[in-house]
Amino acid sequence: MLLLVGTQLLGFGLGVVACFVFWYLLIRVKPDVRIASVAAHNSHKGLIGIKIINYSRRQATDVRAQLSVSTKPLVGVITTRVIGRLRWDRLLALDPKQNLDGLWTLPTTFIFVCENGAELLAELDKPRQDGTEARLVFTITARDSLSGTTIVRRVTYRRRDILDGWYKPRLSFNVEAKAAVIDDSTVAALHGDSKQAAV
Repeated sequence: MLLLVGTQLLGFGLGVVACFVFWYLLIRVKPDVRIASVAAHNSHKGLIGIKIINYSRRQATDVRAQLSVSTKPLVGVITTRVIGRLRWDRLLALDPKQNLDGLWTLPTTFIFVCENGAELLAELDKPRQDGTEARLVFTITARDSLSGTTIVRRVTYRRRDILDGWYKPRLSFNVEAKAAVIDDSTVAALHGDSKQAAV
């Protein structure tokens, strides 16, 4: 009788431990979506681009983005001044990096394109007093396709972090300056992945 009770208690304890370990692993499995440390500016078309790459080995789903110019005084709260009009502010999914060269698969990289880039830059360039600082603020959320864990990441850009040109393709965050006029086909080619639509 005691042996039976001991066996049942042991089984119950092992079940609890197994559930905890499984839950812990799921919590640890998060999307690894990385954001470029510099933004790209197509001065000919007045566009600002911000590139993201899915470096995890699983799909990142329900990717959403927001862009704005915000200011923060030395003492006080952050104030949103201008909201960026993103051509796409939501993606169904990004494929993992090992599928970068797959045919007819989802993109691994994506460039969020802001259509009122000139307006945002003008706001950033305004003179400010009392130590108030203005930055371009980019925020994304993404969900891991396996665990369902959602991450929120934010990157801010000073004016000097917004470079003229456009991103190099594939898994590069480098911005390539273009002496020639950047037209729609060039922007599409530099969009980060040939599977993505042109801007």
